[in-house]
This record gives sequence, structure tokens and C-alpha cells, in this order.
Amino acid sequence: ANVAATTESEDPQPNASTQTKAVNAARPQSSQLISFDDLNIGMQVDARFRPQMLEYDGGRVKELFGRKIVVAGYMNPTDTLRGVTEFILLRNLECKFGPGGQADHLVHVLMDEGLTTEFTDKVVYVEGVLSLNPFPTDEPVTWSIYDVQATKVSTKAPPRSR
Repeated sequence: ANVAATTESEDPQPNASTQTKAVNAARPQSSQLISFDDLNIGMQVDARFRPQMLEYDGGRVKELFGRKIVVAGYMNPTDTLRGVTEFILLRNLECKFGPGGQADHLVHVLMDEGLTTEFTDKVVYVEGVLSLNPFPTDEPVTWSIYDVQATKVSTKAPPRSR
């Protein structure tokens, strides 16, 4: 996977010059720090996802799909401690994945090809592209609705924007 780093000083807004626009277009967008409040669509425990749920709170969650985000949460325990390539990120330690859970209170994290992370019980910050991917699709209850294709997982908080 080709993971490019951006510096905080880079201007995410394209300049009027065509040449600058082409350079900025090739450069990855800076990540937006969000919280699970931004992902809340008012789902109840053990509910089935329906597309109209995305209209909750004016439909603002839809603006995040396809964008680079950073979201903090807790790793659901995994089968392995090292070399983790995917995991469920929980809003808090009381959240459940599966029966008894709220699908908009967690995110299915898939590490970019060639990247892994290690399990930790500390808060982690996941950076990557957010997408809608309800799971499972053939059951009466939806366990998760969001995926993040992750380029970075860290226990260190990202720098705050100015």
C-alpha cells in the first residue's frame, strides 16, 4: 500500500492556479478529527439498518463518507495481540459488537494492505477513509454499519487543528 504522509502545515484548499490544483489533487486530503457523536444516526439496540436512518440530524453523517477521518475509540478484543489486520472500534467499553449492541456506536476497521497494528486496551486513534457498509445484510439485526480503511492506528492523539 502506498501511504503518503501529510504535514499539518499543508493547505488543503486548492489555489487558483491550474498547476497548483493538479498538485493538490494528487496529494491526499488532510484528515478530519471526528467523534462517535458525528456517526450517531439514532439507531436503537438490536435494530436493523435502513438507509433513511442516514437522514438523522440533517443527514450530516453522509458528508463524511469517502473522506479521511480520525476517530478515537477502544479496540474490541481480538484473537491475536500482534499483526492485527482488522478489528472493531468501540465508542466506549460498554458498547457491544453483536447482540445487544448499537451499530452506529462502532466501526469495522480494516488496515491498508501491508499494515498491521497491535491490540491495546488504551484509547486508539484510527485514521482512514470512512464508508458505509452495513453488516450483516441478511439478518434481522445489523451489528455494524461503518468501515474505515485505515492507514494509521495510534495511541497518541493527533495534533489539534489551528
